[in-house]
Order: sequence, then C-alpha cells, then structure tokens
Amino acid sequence: MKKYVSLLLTVLLLVTASLPALAAPAPKINLEQAVKIAKAAFPVPEALTEFESSYSAYSNKPQWNLNWNAPSGSVTRGSLSIAVDANSGDILSMYSWQDDNTPKAALPKYSRAEAEKLARELAANIQPRFAETRLVEFPDDERFWGGPASRHSFQFQRIVNGYPYNNNGITVEVDANKFEVTSYRFNWDTDIDFPQPDKLISPQEAEEVFLTKGAPRLIYFRPNPENNKERPVKLVYDLSRTTGYVVDAKTGEVKPYDYWYGPAGMGGMAKEEADRAASNELSPAEQAEVKELADLLTQEQAIAKVKVVFNIPKQMKLEQARLGKSWEYTLQRQWNFSWNVTDKDKGGESISASVDARTGDVLQYHYYSWSPYGSEKPKIKYKKDELQQIAADFVAKYQPERFAECKLEETQREDVIPLREDEQRSYSFNWVRYVNDIPFPQQGFRLEVSAETGKITSYNMMWADLDFPTAEGILNQESINQTVFETSPLVVEYLSVPQVEPGSSDDNKTKVGLFYYVQSR
Repeated sequence: MKKYVSLLLTVLLLVTASLPALAAPAPKINLEQAVKIAKAAFPVPEALTEFESSYSAYSNKPQWNLNWNAPSGSVTRGSLSIAVDANSGDILSMYSWQDDNTPKAALPKYSRAEAEKLARELAANIQPRFAETRLVEFPDDERFWGGPASRHSFQFQRIVNGYPYNNNGITVEVDANKFEVTSYRFNWDTDIDFPQPDKLISPQEAEEVFLTKGAPRLIYFRPNPENNKERPVKLVYDLSRTTGYVVDAKTGEVKPYDYWYGPAGMGGMAKEEADRAASNELSPAEQAEVKELADLLTQEQAIAKVKVVFNIPKQMKLEQARLGKSWEYTLQRQWNFSWNVTDKDKGGESISASVDARTGDVLQYHYYSWSPYGSEKPKIKYKKDELQQIAADFVAKYQPERFAECKLEETQREDVIPLREDEQRSYSFNWVRYVNDIPFPQQGFRLEVSAETGKITSYNMMWADLDFPTAEGILNQESINQTVFETSPLVVEYLSVPQVEPGSSDDNKTKVGLFYYVQSR
C-alpha cells in the first residue's frame, strides 16, 4: 500500500511539473504593502477589527481589495473598504460607513466651502495627479434633493492640454456633520493618446455646423394621460438631437454621440410591452364589461389578424393569451399573445404579438430564436438599402394610408460600427408620423429586419386619433437656437470615441478626440 501511495505521489509530481505555469505575474505591490498604503491614507477605526482581502485583475488592471469590518454583534457597526492598484500603489477607491442614528439638522454643521478644503487637502496628499484636475461646478439647485444635507460631494475632472476629459478624475465625499471623508474614487487611464489641440475650428463655426443636425426640432408631444383621460397634445421644441450630436473640433464634422455600440435594436421592445400589459390586466369587473361590447375581437379573431400579417409556424405552441389595457393609450384594449417551441438539440423560437381588440390592427410583433451551440458568425445576404425597402413595402402593404403620413427618421447612430463584427446581423428603421408637416415622434412605425434572412423580426405601430393644435404664435427656429446657445453654449472637451474599427489589434484601447458639444446637466 505504501509503495502504491509513493508511486501515485511521484506520478502527480511529474504531471504537475510538466504543466505550464498558469498563474499571472506577481503584482508589484504585495498585500502587506497595499495594507500599509491604505492605512497611511485612511486610518482604520479601532472598532473595525475584522479584516479580509481579495485580489482581482480586469483588463490588465490588478488591484487589492481590502475590507475592515466590525465584529458581528458589535455595539458599533461599520465597515471600511479600500482598493489599491497592485502595480502603481495608487489608492483607487475608499468607502467608509458607520451606523449613526442621531437626528440630523436641516442645515449641515460644516459648510460646502469647509468640506471642499478638506477634500482638496486629502486628494492632493494621496494622489499627485490631483494637480492635473479641476473642480466641476454644479448649480446649487442640482445638489439639493429635498432632505437634510448629510454630505458634500466634489468631482475633480482630469484636464489634458487645457481641456477636460470627464471620464477621468477624482471624486470625494465629505460627511457634512462629522467633517470626515467617507468616499474617495480615483479613475485615470494611462494608455490614451490625446490629440494635440491645434487647428481647431472656432465656436462660431462649430455652432453653424452643429445646427445642421443638432438644432432643436419642433414636434408634437403627447403628455401621459391623467386619471385615464387624454391631455391635449402640445407643440414643443425637442432637444434630444441637441444633446445627441457633437462637432469634431478639428474637422468640423457633425457626429452622433452616445455610449452605445451600433444602431439601436428592437430586441427588448416586445418583452417590455408584454410585461407592461401583464401588469395592467383587466379586473373581473372590466372583463365582464368588455364581454358586453360587441365590437371587441375574440381571441380566435385576434390571432387570425396576426396570422394574416405574420407567419406563425404550426409547431409553435400558444403559451399566453391575454386581454388588457394598453400601457400607452389606456382606453385602448389589446390582445397580447406569445408562442414558442423548444428543442434541446436544435434550440428554440419565440414570437410575441399584440392586436388592437377593436380595430384588429397588429400593434407589435417580435421574433426571437436561439441555438444550444451559441451564436455563430452571421451569413449576411442583404444590404441595408434592401432591408429598408423590405420594411417600407411591408408597412405600405398593411397600413398604406397611415404609412403615407410618415417619413423615415434618420438614425443618429447609423454610422457607428457594430462591436467587433464586420457586418451587422440586422437593421432598424423608424418612420415617424407627420401632422401639419410637423413630426410626431411618439407615433409611427418601427421595424427591425434580419440581414441574414431578409425577414422582419420586430414590428411596432403606435397610432391613435388625437387633436393637434396649429403652429400659430410659436417661437421661431432662430429664436430657439439662440436661446439654447445662451443657456448651454457649446464647450470643447476630450470625449471617448465609441466606434470600434473591425480588425483593429487594439480594440480594447480607449480612443478620444476633441469635440464641441452641448453639456447636458
């Protein structure tokens, strides 16, 4: 037996020795050093006697996570968490908490100016790069939330070549009554190439080109109903485009700007509609009333309406059928259906659809399929213009009169490259309803079409008969443009560029540029 155990140990040693080293390189800052760095910056309260640590590394950024806690059952409850960069020794974050049930006065004991001085002193003491930051000033009304002021928050944004880069910086929170720093965060990228701020277009030039796409747009707006009653449609200037575009400060090109990779899809729309419908089902009393209304479609009639427009494969099983109110138009009754089929070897498919229970109009449809083997590289067969024509022909066939009142809406993100894919799997198209030659973005048609099959995978129609005011006596476009720039002038900052170039060897590396944009706060 001893010989057998000895032989087994020998084999295990040989096998282990033959394996390649899988461990990551040892961090430059070990645990003992990290603890000393943390305690030098933030002394640990005596009551926090329990300690534990963990080590993590994401995107080649290793860090020590240090946690001190009060023992279970302790009279004084509290915790202190500190993260230390395992390469540089920088303190990345700190958060402290202590149980305190003492009543708070409406006005803080320490002023914001006093707290700012403490925040600056601490940040400068533990982080030399604090000298490369600038305090972001927010209006007083944005800091007030309606309750006693228990803390003062400060955001110091990184300044590069004289211009802000808001993705990096230092944030500090100070207890307004104890005069203690309760939170600290340091976020700083060291591998970004910042373009030099030379040959920038002027603010006047930026305003001129910005207005070609980012100008406020006159639209009709429908407020949410109040007590199940419609409120009058209003004429307003929509600022969503104003905050959705930026101007390249070097080239003068107007670009869409947000943090999404690729055009907005319709994937979650059907599920959200179904969830809202589920939470808004008719009560028994309402169902009894509905039965007396002869013009409502039966379940079978509503399903037949869906099948006229969309194919429902025979093998798919009807899982849900529900009659309820529309979440958007509470006087509208809808039939909501869902079908699915699942095969453990082939994957599955699901379809959801909604039908107006009075008119029989198909309001929404969504198709989804999945494979047990995961996602495969798409086999693209259709181009964007072909898919747009498929979508347009579809709506024109089933809703010709309403479609004639709509115009194709420009997709703000249409030039954004999908994340790490050479080709898109699908494209979304949005036709907005126009009344009196004024857009009404809350109504129209939204579709998504597969670039692999050419089939419509998502469809949504929002439409209702409403009264629209005339556009008389309103502010003109020039006046509203001037008002926007007076209240929120274009500013120049370094912004992250969300596009990912296909085939790039450094796709994970953050790219930035200098842009003019309207700061939204």
